[in-house]
Amino acid sequence: MAAFSLAERRWQQTVTLPQGFSQPLNLVVDRLGRIWFTMFMTNALGMYDPGLKVFKQWSLKTRDAGPWDLAIDSQGHIWFTEHYVNKIGSFDPTTWEMGREVATPASDSHPYGLAIDAHDTVWFTENNDAVALIACYHPNTQEGLREYRIRSRGASMSGVTPHSIRVASDGKIWWTEGWASALGVLDPMLAVAGTNQGVKEYFYPGMGATHTSGLAMGTRGEVYFTDSLRETVGVRTPDGHFAFLKLAPNAHPHDGVLLIGGETLCVLEEFANRLELLAVPLSITHP
Repeated sequence: MAAFSLAERRWQQTVTLPQGFSQPLNLVVDRLGRIWFTMFMTNALGMYDPGLKVFKQWSLKTRDAGPWDLAIDSQGHIWFTEHYVNKIGSFDPTTWEMGREVATPASDSHPYGLAIDAHDTVWFTENNDAVALIACYHPNTQEGLREYRIRSRGASMSGVTPHSIRVASDGKIWWTEGWASALGVLDPMLAVAGTNQGVKEYFYPGMGATHTSGLAMGTRGEVYFTDSLRETVGVRTPDGHFAFLKLAPNAHPHDGVLLIGGETLCVLEEFANRLELLAVPLSITHP
């Protein structure tokens, strides 16, 4: 893992994981400054405390679960998707123990992205286009797991593989749609479980193969996303227009995109081994 200073525009520190740890996939930072990360190759949740310079890890309850994305709720609990076993799981840092696991009805849902809203509702994407649902679970209610369709029953879902998911400042839920060249959004106030009521899709112009994955919410109502195959960063503006910024060849921006301070968009270029820093609003052109 490495730390980058936005103020100084330089890499400050690189931390080597101890023996027995594997490649970190996604990470979040808690209120104490501890870094939590998933390790799908070894089926574990990891933590690094920069102050104490201590690493710890915990195996998941289910073998070969494939922990993927993660987020922290208001109580400090860590929630994560279990991509290979069609579940979400949780961890309690106060007891240092794995908590509950919640399975999806489908045995091939492949949970991927995860986000938590202001009510501690856990939202996640079901990534397989044979399933292609948006799901939510609230641990403090009796409602259980609810799932929402992206399209109406009978509509083709080919290529609709929802990836990253985020909660906008107005409470709406946004996600990227993988191979469908689209963003999706759900209004929880209009949503009805088992239907696509309250869902909208916004398609952008396809120019060859596309793969929409990373997602970040802007502070002015804009939605930023990455298209790894087109090697671009895109934005949907509040007035509904799409525009794109072309990155360097072989960049392959995937899930790693983050807006910091409403002014800097940080984009990880997976194949180029590079962090791209982009000032927003982006200098972009309409296709």
